[in-house]
Amino acid sequence: LVSSDDRSWLALGRHHADFEVAMRNVKDGHLALLDLASITCTEEPTVVCEAPAWRPLEMVDYPHKHFHPHGISLLEMDNSTLVFVVNHLPTHDTVEVFELVGEKLEHVQSVTHPALELINDIHAVTASTFYVTRWLRQKPNTLMNLVETGLSMP
Repeated sequence: LVSSDDRSWLALGRHHADFEVAMRNVKDGHLALLDLASITCTEEPTVVCEAPAWRPLEMVDYPHKHFHPHGISLLEMDNSTLVFVVNHLPTHDTVEVFELVGEKLEHVQSVTHPALELINDIHAVTASTFYVTRWLRQKPNTLMNLVETGLSMP
């Protein structure tokens, strides 16, 4: 399972004056199944591999207008597989939870919280517990963000 998205709009920051204009031209991302078993390679004279089959997954009952996936985590349970996705909406970040049913993603819930800001990756532990990482501690386009990224501060 892989995520694909054009995140160029994030570089502006949600509070930038040109943010709304940039968002008009950005297409939504998607999740897809990547069939690694479909890769074929030749070895003469050098190793060359064909691109694997890529099948976008349909989202069912997804409640938001936009979808900009980033980190993903699969949680296999007894009778189902849950997919946790970091989603960068234009106004805030969320964690979207889907159930993988065949080649469809059935939306289960959206998790929002003020602490879920500038999140990057996710690891699901249980159906209701997960860990996330942040890609920045400081808000983009601020002096402290410049110090953080310029000096590579943790």
